Amino acid sequence: LFSTNTNTADNETGTATTGSDVNQTTGRSYVVTLSAGETENDVDAGLVNIENAIGDKVWLDMGAGGGTALDGVQNGTEPGVANVAVSLFANGVNGLAGDSDDILVGSTTTDAYGKYLFEHLPNGDYNVAFTLPANYSFTISSGTDDGNLLNSDANILSGKTGTINLSGNETELDVDAGIIFKTSVSPNSIGDYVWFDANQDGIQDASSVEPPMAGVTVTLFDATGNNVVAITKTDASGKYLFNNLPENTDYIIGFSPKPGTVFTTTNGTSVASSTNNSDADTSTTKTGLINTGVAGTFVTGIDAGLKDDLKASLGDLVWNDLNKDGKQDAGEPVVPNVTLKLKNAGADGAIGGGDDTDVDNPFIAGVQPYVVVSDALGNYLFSGLNPAKYYVEVSGLPVNYDVTGQDTAPGGVNNNSTDSDFNTGTLLSAVYNLSQGQNYPGIDLGIFNNSVTPLSSLGNRVWNDINADGLDNNAEVGVPNVTVSLVDASNVPVNNPATGKPYVVVTDANGNYSFVDLPAGTYKIVFTNLPKGTTFTKSNVGSNDNLDSDANLASGTTNPIVLPASTDFSNVDGGIRASIPAGKGSVGDLVWVDANNDGIQNTGEQGVSNVTVNLLLDTDNDGLISGTELTTPFETTITNSLGNYIFTNLDAGNYQVEFVSSSLPSGYAIQTAKNDQGADDAKDSDADPMSGLSPVFTLAQGEDNLTLDLGIFNVSATNSIGNKVWLDNGDGSGIASDGIQNGTEPGLPGVTVNLLDDNGNIVSSILTDETGQYLFGNLPNGTYSVEFVKPVGFTFTTADQGTDTNDSDVNPISATTPSVTLTGNTNVANTDAGFTTTKAALGNVVWYDADGDGVQGVNEAGIAGVTVTLYQADGVTVLASAITDANGKYLFANLEPGTYKVGFTTVPAALEFTQQTTPNNTNNQDNTNNDASPSTAITSTVVLSAGEIDLTVDGGLRPVLLGSVGDYVWYDNNLNGSRDANEPAVPGVFVTLKNSSGDVVGTAITDGDGKYLISEVPAGTGYTITFTNLPSGSTTTSATGSNPLTNSDIPAGSTTGVTASFEIVRGQKTNNLDAGLIQGSPLLVKLSSFNVKTKDNVSTQVEWSTSEEIGADRFEVQRSIDGVNFETIHNVSALNKSKSISKYNFVDTKPNNGINYYRLKMIDLDGSSSLSSIRLVEFKIKELAKIYPNPSKVDKVNLEITNQDLSNSKVAIIDMTGKLFEPKMSMTEKGLSLDLTGLNPGTYIVRVLNKGKINTLKFTKQ
Repeated sequence: LFSTNTNTADNETGTATTGSDVNQTTGRSYVVTLSAGETENDVDAGLVNIENAIGDKVWLDMGAGGGTALDGVQNGTEPGVANVAVSLFANGVNGLAGDSDDILVGSTTTDAYGKYLFEHLPNGDYNVAFTLPANYSFTISSGTDDGNLLNSDANILSGKTGTINLSGNETELDVDAGIIFKTSVSPNSIGDYVWFDANQDGIQDASSVEPPMAGVTVTLFDATGNNVVAITKTDASGKYLFNNLPENTDYIIGFSPKPGTVFTTTNGTSVASSTNNSDADTSTTKTGLINTGVAGTFVTGIDAGLKDDLKASLGDLVWNDLNKDGKQDAGEPVVPNVTLKLKNAGADGAIGGGDDTDVDNPFIAGVQPYVVVSDALGNYLFSGLNPAKYYVEVSGLPVNYDVTGQDTAPGGVNNNSTDSDFNTGTLLSAVYNLSQGQNYPGIDLGIFNNSVTPLSSLGNRVWNDINADGLDNNAEVGVPNVTVSLVDASNVPVNNPATGKPYVVVTDANGNYSFVDLPAGTYKIVFTNLPKGTTFTKSNVGSNDNLDSDANLASGTTNPIVLPASTDFSNVDGGIRASIPAGKGSVGDLVWVDANNDGIQNTGEQGVSNVTVNLLLDTDNDGLISGTELTTPFETTITNSLGNYIFTNLDAGNYQVEFVSSSLPSGYAIQTAKNDQGADDAKDSDADPMSGLSPVFTLAQGEDNLTLDLGIFNVSATNSIGNKVWLDNGDGSGIASDGIQNGTEPGLPGVTVNLLDDNGNIVSSILTDETGQYLFGNLPNGTYSVEFVKPVGFTFTTADQGTDTNDSDVNPISATTPSVTLTGNTNVANTDAGFTTTKAALGNVVWYDADGDGVQGVNEAGIAGVTVTLYQADGVTVLASAITDANGKYLFANLEPGTYKVGFTTVPAALEFTQQTTPNNTNNQDNTNNDASPSTAITSTVVLSAGEIDLTVDGGLRPVLLGSVGDYVWYDNNLNGSRDANEPAVPGVFVTLKNSSGDVVGTAITDGDGKYLISEVPAGTGYTITFTNLPSGSTTTSATGSNPLTNSDIPAGSTTGVTASFEIVRGQKTNNLDAGLIQGSPLLVKLSSFNVKTKDNVSTQVEWSTSEEIGADRFEVQRSIDGVNFETIHNVSALNKSKSISKYNFVDTKPNNGINYYRLKMIDLDGSSSLSSIRLVEFKIKELAKIYPNPSKVDKVNLEITNQDLSNSKVAIIDMTGKLFEPKMSMTEKGLSLDLTGLNPGTYIVRVLNKGKINTLKFTKQ
């Protein structure tokens, strides 16, 4: 009785010899009673053919050919996806689809065009399950609907359809699944905008009318509105952002108005609120609850409008006066959450006297004292006040804190910008008389910790690791507005001793932060709310803890820090860098029957379905998985019909896989001491035999780790069945369609093979490997047959035409082999199936080319999740698609003969295609080389003939190694085209890098040393650099030296400042692109000689001569200490000799200590002028002057000159562009103290004029 048929109705009225006697439901006849010697030969069964079928397509819902991406509908030319695993289940006893009692009916994979088909099915209820490739998810689904031919029927989470009822030769060819590539999912975030509401209507108008407000403090609170989660400030565009937030979590946003402003009208924060209204409550300054939504949601439109406060206001700052001097010093932190109350001084205008009253809050209806708390940055503000005399009361100090001294800064009560303004006993400020519209932002409160317990601190800074080396280099700047939180060793928030609230701070303008007044203990520091588009750099690089980053790459959390008493740790840093876009990660891959129990996946060993697999997460990022992490799975799944499992959409972190041994098939166990066998981690078993746990592993951002496998074996079974499916096409002098394997007829990969028991039930299912082989191993004793699922476009060859080792054993009608009985160590290795076809196939692998040589090495693994697109020969028209499996393999199996191209997309971030043309192409390297163009990711044409299988079309990916270019711009004083010693640098020159198409790739500005660097440049040829913004009167030198490392790269005679084209080599720094400059136009006179030399080591002898100077007026002798900024020190009238030698000399009696640069300015009678080249001398006079610290990271430095009184001296600081900065000075015991507040980091010349003598020093501020 073929399983493709069913019984006819039993013929109760027909003739005994022609009627069917079998019950249609039970398959049994009536009872037959036989007497001795009786023969009953009319018990018949009639069979009818049942043609129920389910199928259709898996497609890529990404909008190809005019389709609409991600809409859940097949449209445009969106291609099918090949090689997706599809399983058919019969609904179980509860009648529901997708439950654990469902019965596996069959498994297959989609063909080259994404099609699949299950045929010859009995009547009943079924459901279909689709298995996602790595890095893909299901598109939106409208459910399983018989009438919808184009929708996706797969549940977006489970990948399973609803119930499909089949009866009476029904064919359902509309059961589809759309899949989409998971691009990098942005973390949840909240933002948006603060603006000045000029017309006070609560609605944002054009920014030209209502401008953005920069520098407004914005605070993210938890759902209670009491605990700070993160802090930031609006940028120059009025924008703010809190990112990397968890999904479906409630928050409240708080805004701090700037002095002189109040919040405009609002209609509150709700779903119905407009995106251009103000969401800040005018009394609380906070929004309502804001939910972050599903994963990847960016909640926008949370805005605040500010308007002019037409009334008066007062306030300012609460800070921690660490040194108790009553003044705000650099590095002293702010104190949030301190409560202050506003009082009216009454009719007498003085504190006390019985007429003082609480001021009512003008923003709250009714009578309520006006009480505020300092915000996250320590600021507070009382606004909306009428003209009156007010004072401020501290409503309560934190435990162990006192108020610092009042009015200690010079100027007393009137100096309100740096001191504390509250009485240490009464906790009251002075009285301030406010007039209409007056804003008084200078009433500060300093507090300090009075505990006798020794206290400690932690801090330092967050910086931008531009070169991503994990080290804080001098030129790398700090990053402001990064939130920094303090937690204990168990990740529990630590309270700020001054507030009793979780200790959360934000980095200042220089990226610095600090946690102070800490008791001894063990702490961790957490960095969050990084600027958009950044991530953490690598941590703990090198041995200098003062320079490295301490933040974990994934979590932003440091390792535990043991902080002793009375200790200041100022080296806990966080480096960030530009993030590399990447999709979410994934973990998988296979549970298989290890037929020979060797711990390695061998050809033909089949997967095991319905095994439970748990994914465990290291939630505290301590590198261990223990406690509740071990007992509470992060995610759970079961293996599909092919034994595969996958966890997708994973963030970077530490994970562990658990294979639940109780879910293994009866009689099977995990291999004993056979984990981690062999050299290929993708082919071994990774679970501990006792616990079923893999080792803990780290998953990087966007990484796909599809190597976590489990091998199991039947403890009592040693039988096996297998061998090969081949294409009977006559290759290699074979004979086509003769039913015998001969010549070089190829194996046929990707064919579904089912093992059936003696009742025709599927015992196991497997796909043939790349060579067409398969194996069912570890089989218990029993009777089996093998079923081969015929691919679309193929037919079975003739059976039993040769010997059992080389012919086809499949009945072409039933698609099954004869049954075989296995007993005790029986290994049947000759059960083959031959196919014929007019179709063709191509494949093969996308791999990681670690060494970049363009050839797949033995240990270079495949890359899963890459989309492979099949094109017509034009490379444009899409025909089909596939997605590489866990081993990087792909296959298009039933193609019409013709000419094709193959393209590769959805390549993992930071990878690029390796070289396409393999050097020394020997040993048939076309099987292992890269066929994809590095520029287009598309192959050249592939010609397929009927029956041809081309498994040589590969794609190699290597790491993207970007290059860089630099180096130097200088004054070519001797006009030789080469950079020589002491030739001065030229800062401030604009450097523009363009590619061969003329597109700008990068820009830079030369620094104080004339250096520049443009990083992260793709490899390529035809690059040029243009130098612009040259100093006035300067041009590029016309000479070119012979040393490529020091010569000028502007071609001789060029007036454009553009280099010749050059190449950027992958991963290398091109550090020799220089430009030499000369100052002035061509000389007006013929200068024969120009020399300078020292005289008695105290003066400079300057000599020059001319051979012609018609029309010359005079010469200016100019001197410089840096070779850039010159001053005239002497004038000499020209002798005006037309054709004879004229000689000149001058003695400079007051040269500077160190190098002195000299040049001549030659001025014509009509006022035009030109400059000579530059000469230099050096005076090594004993150094008398010094400035320290140098370099300096602080704003106060000391200046000393030995044995000199500097009380009447003048100091000028000059940057490399000649810009003058005059510091504030005060006398010290040894010299001067210079206040450099406002001076940007850089290199400067410090010039000291004292008693007619100039001392010059070089100074660097960091």
